Amino acid sequence: MAKIILAAFNARYAHTSFGARYLLANLGELKDQAKLLEFDIAVQPRTAVEKILAHHPQIVALGCYIWNIELVTKVAALLKAISPETKIILGGPEISYETKEQEIFQYADHVICGEGEVEFPKLCHSLLAAPHENSVPQAARLPDHITAVPQAARLPDNTSTGFNPFEPIDQSRRKNLPHWTQDECTYFITFRLADSIAQSHLKNYEELREKWKEHHQPPYSKKDQKRFEELFSKQIDGWLDEGAGSCCLREKELAAHVAETLQLFDGERYELDEWVVMPNHVHVLVRPFPRFKLSTILHTWKSYSAHAINKKMNRNGPLWQPESYDHIVRNQEGLVRIRNYIRQNPEKAGLCVDFAGSRRAACDTNSTTAVPQAARLPRIIKADPVDVMQIQLPYNEYTDEDIAHRAIYVEASRGCPFRCEYCMSSLDPEMRYFPEETLFPAFENLLARGARAFKFVDRTFNINIAFALNVLAFFRERYEPGVMLHFEVIPDHLPDELIEALKQCPPGMLQFEIGIQTFNEEVAHRIQRPLNIEKIETNMRRLREETSVHIHSDLIAGLPGEDLASFESSFNRLLALHPQEIQLGILKRLRGAPITKHSKDWKMLYSPHAPYEILQTNLISFEEMQQISRFARYWNLTVNNGQFIHTAPLIWKDAPSPFAEFMQWSNWLYAQTNSTGNLHLLRLAKLLLEFLASVKGVNEKLVGEALWSDYQRGNRSDIPGFLKKFGPKESKQAASDTPPVPQAARLPRQARHQTDL
Repeated sequence: MAKIILAAFNARYAHTSFGARYLLANLGELKDQAKLLEFDIAVQPRTAVEKILAHHPQIVALGCYIWNIELVTKVAALLKAISPETKIILGGPEISYETKEQEIFQYADHVICGEGEVEFPKLCHSLLAAPHENSVPQAARLPDHITAVPQAARLPDNTSTGFNPFEPIDQSRRKNLPHWTQDECTYFITFRLADSIAQSHLKNYEELREKWKEHHQPPYSKKDQKRFEELFSKQIDGWLDEGAGSCCLREKELAAHVAETLQLFDGERYELDEWVVMPNHVHVLVRPFPRFKLSTILHTWKSYSAHAINKKMNRNGPLWQPESYDHIVRNQEGLVRIRNYIRQNPEKAGLCVDFAGSRRAACDTNSTTAVPQAARLPRIIKADPVDVMQIQLPYNEYTDEDIAHRAIYVEASRGCPFRCEYCMSSLDPEMRYFPEETLFPAFENLLARGARAFKFVDRTFNINIAFALNVLAFFRERYEPGVMLHFEVIPDHLPDELIEALKQCPPGMLQFEIGIQTFNEEVAHRIQRPLNIEKIETNMRRLREETSVHIHSDLIAGLPGEDLASFESSFNRLLALHPQEIQLGILKRLRGAPITKHSKDWKMLYSPHAPYEILQTNLISFEEMQQISRFARYWNLTVNNGQFIHTAPLIWKDAPSPFAEFMQWSNWLYAQTNSTGNLHLLRLAKLLLEFLASVKGVNEKLVGEALWSDYQRGNRSDIPGFLKKFGPKESKQAASDTPPVPQAARLPRQARHQTDL
């Protein structure tokens, strides 16, 4: 059994959750009560939930990323439906921005936005210390089809009431009394215990109600509404303050249930303003969000609190009076007056209450005290960047199975000094370096345990050259065959001393991920992407000619202001630098990334579904974007996989635009297969032979010999029939400038940083 479950959903089995291991390593004394469960995104949600709930956890932490958000949302929904008392904590880059707008938010008890190593243990301590019965019963939750409300619907400030005098006011009758409502209004609500009015006043109360019903028939006028408020709201408020009935809410523990209930969906379904829990009644200023009815909110408050209080008191029967009194707050003057009334209510009644609150300044009256921590845990926690000198490193959390079969993610630094608008790293400008005296022993231990492939998730490894040189020296001195390091670097910052250090590294040891993204200077400037083309080209040529570094380079399609011709030019320019791999990415709208500020000017339309790829811009049509997407997929199958290093270059040999030639192959291949899935190697080879010989007019013997050489390079003995005629015992290999892709350099790709839960 484990009180805390860290559930990670990775892109595939070969990946590991770096962020979840950081959280586990930093749980302190709670670590023994926690367990990490990892799944890949092919898992069925019900299967994952079954495995999670088998441990009977009190807390389940879910990491939210762009590649797993749809699955994690389903898991969270099932968890909350089956085990509503289990606290769900969300974290990760996908939920750290636009938090309240996402479907998954409605299932979360708490969300940690940002790096979670410090805040997550604190939150777990608080939740485990809180009374377990404070959990929300299933009956108290709103229907599943109601989702979170967009941020634009939130209360804009603390002086607007939302009342529109030019809009109609709906009139309804609940029980015996009328109610007036208008969408997005602020209401002053009073609801009271069933025995809250003294017996001496009950007769007066009944007479008031009958007199109202006798002389006021719907539809009610403004004068009727005013008279109602005078007769009931003011008169009954005075009776309530006399303290009649059991006044069970004097008990701190019972009042806490009401206080927690009021705050339960604050910021999700409504916005709380001022509120107070008196011994026998409750006053609340609240503004429901669109699509959430006041009557439903009141029902939730009463239902949940009655359930918890009756259970605690071991009693049955109604706790609350069926009637509630709600009053539309029409203007700022009324808002201020009611706020003051709520704040002063305890003092005027000669009481000191333990539960009061304010959207503006909680508990700032002399007669009230702060709400206890268990009732005030924020639902959304904004975490500051952590001090990397103080947190525990996660590397001992890698198991022997991880080391033997899965990617090992490591980091030497956090932060990025650049402001590239498409990237989440632009939101963390402070560079923080882990101390070498703790980092290097951890790496030493991983090497001793058999780890060989290290994927560094640092945003920009070669910013601090001295630090980069120390890391390289550490691994070079301990190099054994099979050791491979993956770094993300910027290509215009490779000084001579770093090039010299790279020269000393043996073949297969280093893989550099180099983000070019675009060679269009105007586009690069628009998205604040540093672009020194001369240095980039010089340094990439030096890497290819003077070192054995494997280069994986990136381009992004769909950037604001870049058309298809510009993207084609960037691709051709990059290919001329001969990187071993070119990764063609489609622009994604990462939540929180500043790239969205260009959407209107460039008519950038993104998919509403993860991973939120761009569908079209005013310069690239949807059809063209689809063609680029297929181009990227077929480039991976034909070129990046390293299976056709002699044959693939024949597609664009001697052509002025390799991009145009490969696009022809891409369009033809899609027409033949109607698929971008994993084509079998032999089928792809046959299609390459047909395309090059029949469509492009390349000499069939030349194509066949190239395919034979590629096939033989894989040490295959089962030569397919269509290739046998091209493979004499001493066949001449087709020439190619593209070297084989080192197998040790092919590490599974994962989204970048994962330290945010």
